[in-house]
Amino acid sequence: MKRGAVIVNPSKTRDLHRLRYDLSAVFQGFGWAEPLWYETTLEDPGIGQGRAALAEGVDMVCPLGGDGTVRCVATALRGSGVPMGLLAAGTGNLLARNLGLPFRRYTDGLRVALSGRDLSIDVGTVQIDRDGTGTAVEDHCFLVMAGHGLDADMLGGTPETLKAKIGWMAYVVAGTKHLRAKPVETQVHVDGQLARSGPATTVMVGNCGQLTGGVRLMPQARVDDGLLNGVVLSAGRPSEWTRLVAHVLSTKMTDTMEVSHLIGQEFSVRSTEARSVELDGDLLGETVGLTVGVDRRSLIIRVP
Repeated sequence: MKRGAVIVNPSKTRDLHRLRYDLSAVFQGFGWAEPLWYETTLEDPGIGQGRAALAEGVDMVCPLGGDGTVRCVATALRGSGVPMGLLAAGTGNLLARNLGLPFRRYTDGLRVALSGRDLSIDVGTVQIDRDGTGTAVEDHCFLVMAGHGLDADMLGGTPETLKAKIGWMAYVVAGTKHLRAKPVETQVHVDGQLARSGPATTVMVGNCGQLTGGVRLMPQARVDDGLLNGVVLSAGRPSEWTRLVAHVLSTKMTDTMEVSHLIGQEFSVRSTEARSVELDGDLLGETVGLTVGVDRRSLIIRVP
């Protein structure tokens, strides 16, 4: 019999016993064995559990949590050939939204994973250069988006209690206090060529283009095209924010003083001041530089 593994973020469910019972019933209904069960911890949010599941020779790994949990499990699964069954349980659930997968409906998500098809998607790779000297570079990966600047500040400043009460709108509420922050001088190179130099509020590089609320920040982004899409936003005054939001909502790809669209396989971002960085919603501290690349179709996800 085939056997899967479930890696659950226990903070995303109120009744672990019921959840385990319901998911086991779905596995058995499709003729699969009782799944292996792992829980994430603050010390290990999914990478170690993913590697442990692979060591057991499972046929599929199903992370149940937000985009951050999925990112960590994907770090272990990347390049293994073992498919991921996504059971989205977070606030944003951006990967699930971009792939048309159920979110917060765990048994439905598992049924898709057990009956669907394999889709090989790209994985974004990130090298974080904390001090800009290149002496202490950290390697990470992401599936949805990497951000340097305001978006990371917004994510890091959003209380979990507020997210639990009002969902993704909590990011908007918590982010308003950052809107008057002064843009920072930033250089962005794409595939070795200088693409933009000047003040930037935030730089985002994405594998997916759709945000919460149906906003398509990067309309051309595709998860399996071997390319990354970038957006540089620059605004500080209310009038600039008004123009920026209107342009983003229009989904136009033309550049303005506030919005620049970029596309390529490698992005190098360098700022004159250390800025917050986030990967799929996980805050990873501050850095003056990061290099973002793409590992083409290195992760398999089950989709309808």
